[in-house]
Order: sequence, then C-alpha cells, then structure tokens
Amino acid sequence: ARRVGWNYSDNDKLLGLWLGPLQLAYPDGSLPVFHDSDPTSIRNKAGFYAWAATYFKDPRLTAEAGASAGESAPLASSVMKGLGIAVLRRGAGSGAVCAMLDYGIHGDHHGHPDKLTLVLYALGREWILDPGRISYSVPEYETWCRTTVAHNTVVVNQQNQAPATGELPFFENATNYAACLATTDRAYAGCQLSRFLVLTDTTLVDVCTVKAKRSSTLDWVLHVDGSVTSSLPFEAAQALGKANGYQHLEKVRQAPGSATASFTFQHGKAPALRLWLTGDEGGTLFTAEGIGYR
Repeated sequence: ARRVGWNYSDNDKLLGLWLGPLQLAYPDGSLPVFHDSDPTSIRNKAGFYAWAATYFKDPRLTAEAGASAGESAPLASSVMKGLGIAVLRRGAGSGAVCAMLDYGIHGDHHGHPDKLTLVLYALGREWILDPGRISYSVPEYETWCRTTVAHNTVVVNQQNQAPATGELPFFENATNYAACLATTDRAYAGCQLSRFLVLTDTTLVDVCTVKAKRSSTLDWVLHVDGSVTSSLPFEAAQALGKANGYQHLEKVRQAPGSATASFTFQHGKAPALRLWLTGDEGGTLFTAEGIGYR
C-alpha cells in the first residue's frame, strides 16, 4: 500500500488492531485469559508497536513501544463494546490498578459460561484470575475450565450458566473513580444477575445482586492466586459438590457467614491484598483450592 501511495494512518479500524490488545492489557502488558485464551503479553510484540507508533503517530502506541516491564501505558478506563468487556483503570506506574468485567458475547464454542466474571490487577500483579483454558484433550478442560464455578461470578444452584450475552447500562470514568454496572437475564432461566463495580486508587467495591422467581442457592465465587488467611475460625468441611466443577474444589473449609469477614491474600513478597465481605445471616463462607493455569 505504501509503494502505490496509499496511506491508512488515519483509519481508526486499522489502528484498532493495535489499540484492541493494548486496551485489554493489564498495566504490565500481560493479558487476562478470558474464555479459551492462554497467558501472553503484548510486551512480546514491542517491534510491531514500534512500527505502528511511527505509522499512526499515536502517543498510546509510542508509550507501549518504548515501555519497559512494570511501566503503565497511559490508558483510560474504556468499554470494548464488540467484546463486551468493561475495563476500569486507576493510577499509574507501580500504583496502577485495573479491573475488568466480562458482560458481552459468549464466544461460540470458545466461550465459557462466565457472564459478569471479574479479574483484577493490583500491587504489580494479577490477583483475581480467570482459568483460561488447558489442552482441549485434557478432561479438566470440560469439567473445570468450561464451568461457571471456575470463574469469578455468581453460580445459581450449582448449575453452569447458559450461553448468554449481557448488557452494560452504566459506565463512568470520573476524576476519582471508574464505575460500571452490567446485567444479564439469560444466564439462568428466571434470574437476573447484576454486578456493580467502583474502582478507586486503593479499593474495588463489588456489589452483586440476583433477582430470582424462586428460592435458590447462590454462590459468589472469587479465585485468587495466593495463600489466604481470615479473621474467622474456619474448620474442615465436606465436599461442596460432585459435578459442574465443584468436584475439583479440594481442601474445603467453612465458617459462618453471619459476621463481616476479612481475608488477607499473600503471594511471595508482594504486598498483601485484602478482602472484606459483609455479613449474611443465611450464608456460609468457604475456602478451597481449585485448578490453576498450569
């Protein structure tokens, strides 16, 4: 195209081939593994971004082309409408935090039953993670990766969600926070799931609601890469289930969920991540070990 005098440097769709992965990346350049994805990083493509930075003269690409590990590209919170992913960002450099909410397209055969799932990058690393995929020939690909309990969302009656597409009726990128609200009424028959997130420089507020036509058991699930300690006295518990991914949850422990609880997550020498849960008189808290990336 260049040799015949054609210039597409002002074409937004062509630019989107570079901005898409950039907008979906964590501050360290790594990408979350939504659906049938594998862990990867756009830092491995620095040469392509260097070419694009010269061609498009876009400062976002320039920052990525010259960024070293640990630096943050100057990106704002955004909504990737084609995918259906809301990306909330705050801070910069070592203080950068990023939360993503997957509300959109199912993804056909490569999609997972994970509507309104959440991932979180903070304190220099990914903490709340998606299972992604493992080899398609491994049984746990179907019995774990493609189950709802393997994701950070709400499970109704220990059943997997149906293939569904949600909506994002609210999104705001304000001076001191970024926020969004996502909903779906197709994941479970007779149920409407909603998730409201507010991200500040130091805190993520997460509010999930379920409106159901009949009494149901609701499991709010959070997968964290690291060890966990709690303010509550946990004790050994029975297995949570025998199907739909629950059979892979090991070392199950439980505690009453009636009081406000705090959890501390630790990974190596990284600063600790802390979680607070409001009390629920009819609830029980569980901890367990699932299957990681590898």
